[in-house]
Order: sequence, then structure tokens, then C-alpha cells
Amino acid sequence: MLTKSPALATKLSRLGIHCVEDLLYYLPYRYDDFTRVVPIKDLVGGETVAVEGVIERIQSVRAWRRQMQLIEMVLRDGTGSIRIVWFNQFYLLKAFHKNMSIAVAGKVYANKKGLYFANPAYETLTDNQQPLRPITEAANRNEAIHTRRLVPVYRETRGITSRAIRILVARHLPAAARMSDALPLFVREREGFLPLMEALRAAHFPANAQEAEEARRRFRFEELFIHQVRMLQLRRIRARQSAHAVPFDQSLVKSFVDGLPFTLTDDQRKAAWHILQDIAKPYPMQRLLEGDVGSGKTIVAFLAAYETAKAGYQALIMAPTEVLARQHFAGARRLLSSRNISVGLATASEHRIFIRQGGVAVEKKISAKLFSARAASGEIQVIIGTHALISGKIAYNDLALAVVDEQHRFGVDQRAALLKKSGDGVAPHFLSMSATPIPRTLALAVYGDLDLSRIITKPAGRQHIETRIIPPHKRNEAYAFMRSQAQEGRQVFVICPRIESSETGEARVAAIGAPERGKSSAWSDVKAVKDEYEKLSKSIFPDLKIAMLHGRMKPKEKEAVMEKFIAHEYDLLVSTSVIEVGIDVPNATVIAIEGADRFGLAQLHQFRGRVGRGEHKSYCLLLSDSAAAATASRLKALTEAKDGFALAEIDLDLRGPGELLGGEQSGMPDIAMEALRNPALIEAAREAASQTLAKDPNLAIFPSLQDRVGKLGERLHAE
Repeated sequence: MLTKSPALATKLSRLGIHCVEDLLYYLPYRYDDFTRVVPIKDLVGGETVAVEGVIERIQSVRAWRRQMQLIEMVLRDGTGSIRIVWFNQFYLLKAFHKNMSIAVAGKVYANKKGLYFANPAYETLTDNQQPLRPITEAANRNEAIHTRRLVPVYRETRGITSRAIRILVARHLPAAARMSDALPLFVREREGFLPLMEALRAAHFPANAQEAEEARRRFRFEELFIHQVRMLQLRRIRARQSAHAVPFDQSLVKSFVDGLPFTLTDDQRKAAWHILQDIAKPYPMQRLLEGDVGSGKTIVAFLAAYETAKAGYQALIMAPTEVLARQHFAGARRLLSSRNISVGLATASEHRIFIRQGGVAVEKKISAKLFSARAASGEIQVIIGTHALISGKIAYNDLALAVVDEQHRFGVDQRAALLKKSGDGVAPHFLSMSATPIPRTLALAVYGDLDLSRIITKPAGRQHIETRIIPPHKRNEAYAFMRSQAQEGRQVFVICPRIESSETGEARVAAIGAPERGKSSAWSDVKAVKDEYEKLSKSIFPDLKIAMLHGRMKPKEKEAVMEKFIAHEYDLLVSTSVIEVGIDVPNATVIAIEGADRFGLAQLHQFRGRVGRGEHKSYCLLLSDSAAAATASRLKALTEAKDGFALAEIDLDLRGPGELLGGEQSGMPDIAMEALRNPALIEAAREAASQTLAKDPNLAIFPSLQDRVGKLGERLHAE
């Protein structure tokens, strides 16, 4: 049993710790180096060290200026004494007493009273003369776990500190001897990894930094390996499923491509070829199509939908918002209706069809019930919409192709529901599309169950977006430029990192990006949409028509604002990051991003892609009040990089995979996210996973691995 305390169990569950195995796999994210034990007489202000001594005095002292209670101690060794203070930790008066031997560790501070420790780590000593030993299998409670060593620091939650986790880990570490290793022996021996018991001890209580890194390398690999085993299993399961084979018709495809008002890029042709070859197979395609902003992914999807419809099957295209769904409907209607393909639109607010009757193209709005009936009969060949497409109300007739735009916006359950909508028990081919640039190594690791196609080259005629970094002293010039664009009939986006300001600095943050190191985590200096809307509409641009958009608005409110902006009923739109996905406003020529240093490069690139979609010269203005050299260097990369994939590689180096993907999207714990910076480790894990499944596809001879893979699947499904 992990703990007898229900309250403690509840707190631990918030960290995902439900059993002893969860606890031991809850690895520290860093270590405090308290290995240097020095005599008190040799202490120097600013150093981080440990000292051992005997309590000479301990008392409670009221600090009137700070309105708090201090616990003040004097600790003496054979060389001198030092003052130690703790803030509002009254229980220490009972825990400590005069003449008790203790060790403390932390940073040494200095003031007019001399040197002192403030809120240091501590633990009692039973025998000061006993040499310090590393934590052993016995893990008895007299050994150092809080001081005089590399001390593990864990991610915490309210009511659970790293100190409490260390105590629990030390208590339960012997149980690791009874745990089965998920890494097959042949993998462990080939990679030179520590056995599980030794690795867990070294990860939590390492004897030195090298040992800690050796253990962490093993667990990075292990988590990647388990993830890759699951990905490869999903591929094998898919290969056993049945799908409608859509025959490749070269003359049909050539006719479609030749009839386009533009020429496909080589990347588009290559991606289309992969997709059309995949859907010609009798088992379901699972492919991720990554395309930079404005690279032309949608036309590739329309080509696949066209061939699917001409073969007598149905295709659906699902978008994350009604605005984007309507954009896709308009594009499909324009490209497919002339080729005698019927197109439908299904959203929560409307259902429309575009068909040919007696040689005449007809578009009309119909009821949801009638729409479902026409979809079920096969009369609607290409169906476009939002989440309404996977509701139980819409049935399909020979659904052969399902396309999901911005696939990272859809959860596991939604994707599973989509795969069940074929109507005849045959799985549809599945194409995911994403405009979020992801480095190839990350894509292979995280989306390993999908084949990967990438469109990097921009279509001919795509506008180059001039990107400028705007320092604080040039803000008024930026406002003047935005006004001039509006006066010429153009439109402007203004992006802010959060929704509203807060006197306590705890406003809701709407951005994915994290503050730079050294910045306040309270975000008190970050622009807020509501404040910026008030300032721009009343003080800066009182003569312009300005709207506001943010994530706390109801979906219909957001859709209405966006529709009016597209129709040019507003000159300027102040928004949070909700506009980053797929919105097409050809008349918008300026996007000004407030607090640009707060966003990742990949996300800034997404924002930038909202302009430059029409015939007019477009601009991206990066506004930042940060004077940090790192900020200037990072933002400069945005002005110089050729495409979003190059920026994603830079972002991976600067911010790490957790920020780039988002922890929830990866399905991986922190220890594996660290490994995503290491392409060689990813390839090794993938190769080991393939070899393991070759030995036993069902993992029956690897029961511990089988259990871990099963739990991963359950966790991802629950998320």
C-alpha cells in the first residue's frame, strides 16, 4: 500500500501517482547539489553548501515588518556557528530541540547581522561521525535524502512537496526489487542500460551526476520504446483491417490537375501521389500531411476526395471551427461541382448541399434530418463540416475517406468515432492534416502510427510577408502604419497573449508560450485583449471599426465576429491565439503580435500566416517590451527563416518538445519529452520496438512490457 492516509492518496493522485510503481516511476526533473559539506567557519555568502552541527538555540521570532513569524535557530559545529531562519514553519519548534544534531543545506545569504541560511533543506543526524553513504536497497531512514548529496527535486502539487515525495520514495524503494522490467533483456544488454532496481535507485538518489544521467538515459529510452511499441502495434492492427480500395485513375487525376487555375508544386504532387497510392489499398490509410502555412494542403485533400467520389464512395472533411468548415465548403463547391460532384456542409448551426439537378448547379439550406437522409443514401458525395460529422445523427453510405484538418485539435475518442462512421463496418482511409510545423524526428516519435508527408514549398504567387521587430520606442510608428493600411481599405489583426488583466497577476493566460527565464510567472506585464481593445478603440483608433475575439466567448459569438471580419465589417480585430488555425481573410495585410517574446516561434509563424493570403503586400509586426538579448535573437530567427519547419527546429532547440507539442498532445511523460531532442535515441527506440514485436507481436513473452503498453493505451484513451 502506498499510504494509509486518504488525504495524502488524493493529493498524490493529482500527480498521477496511484500505486508504488507510479511513485517509483515519478522521476525527479532536476537535482539540488548539496554534496559539498563544509565547516561553518569556511562558509561564504552566495554559495550552495551543506553543514552539520548541533542546535545551540531555537526560538520563534516575530518579524513585524513582514507580518510573519520566523523560526530562528543557531547551529554550531566545532569551527563556529551560523544563524538559520524558516518562515511560518511552526512545526519545527516541536521537531527540533537544543543539542540535537542536524544537517542543513541550501544557499548561504549575508546581511548586516552576518551569514545565514533561509528556509534550507534539513534532516536529523543519528551519528555525525558516520560516513555518508549513497541510498542502498535497504533505504533506511537514517541515510541522507534531503542534504549532503544530489537531492532530487520533483514536480509538486498543493499539499505535496519534494521533501514528502523523497520520504515516500525512500520508504518504498525496496519494492523495486519485486518489479518486473519492461525493457526486454536483449534490449537492455545491447544498449548497456542499468537493471531496473539499480536504475530507479540511481534516478532518485544518485551517488553522483554521472550515475543520475545514466539512469535518466535508460528511462528516456524506456518511455520512447514503450510509445513506439504501441505505435507499431497500431500499424499492424490497421494492416489487418479492411477498407474500400479506391482505384487510382491516372486520366481522372490528370484531368483534375490540368483544370486547376494554378500549377501544383512538386511537394503537392508528391503528397498527392502518396495519398492516392495509399487509398488504392484494401486496408486503411493512416497518413499525416504536414504543410506549412499556405502551402496548399487543402487542394491535395480535395483531389483525394474527388477520386474517392468518382469511384462511387463518400469522403468527409472535418474542420475544427464552423468558419474553417465554411471555407472548405466554398472551395470544394468551386472545384468539385463543375465536375458533377455533390458537396454538403454540416455544422451545429446549419446544413447545406450543393448538387446538380438537370444540369443546373443548385445550393440550398436543408434540415439536419434531411441532410442525414441524403448522406445515408449516398446522394451527398463529399461531406464537409465540424464535430457534427461524428454525431450519431449523421449516417454514411460507403464512407471511404476521412480527412481531419488540424488533427491535433481532435481527441482520441473523436478520432475513434470518426473511424466507425463508414456505415458498413469497413474502416475509412484516414488523412490527418496539420499546419503546425513539427520537426521530422518529433513527428516520427509522437505520430509513429501515421505515415508522414510534408509540403514545404509554397505555391507560386504566394505573398512574402515582411516581418519587423518593433521596439517600444517605435510603437507609435507601428500604430501609424496600421492606420495607413486601414485607410487604404486593408484590415489588421492584433494578437494578445491573454484575455484580461488582473491586479494579482493571475489573469487567465491564453497563449501556449512560456515566459522567458527571469520573467515574472504572474504575466503582470503581458498585454490583455480586453485592455488592448479598450485602448485601441477609444484612444488610438477611435475612427476605425474594431472587434474583439477570445476563447471565453461562446462559439456562436466567435463565429459571428469572425464572419463579420471576413466580410470587412471591421477594420481591426483584437484577438487571442484563437485565430491561429486556418482562417482565410485575403484582405488582411497586417498582423501585430503583442508580447511576441511570450510565444514560441512555431506559433508566431502560425499567426503570421493569417496575412499574405491575398494580392496585397502583407506585414507581421512583432511587438515586445523585452530588452533581453535572447529575445532579440529568437525573434530575429522569425524574420530570417525560410519556412515553418526550419523555425520548428530552432524552437525545438530553444524551448524543447514540451512547449512545441504541448505535453497533452505528446502522450509522453517529461522524461521521454527530454529524449525527443535526441534523434539517435528515437531511432534506437524505434528499431528496438520493431525487433521486439518481431520476436512476439502479442508480447506474450514480455508480460511486463505488455502491461505497460496496455496502460499507455488506456491513459491516452482517457485523455
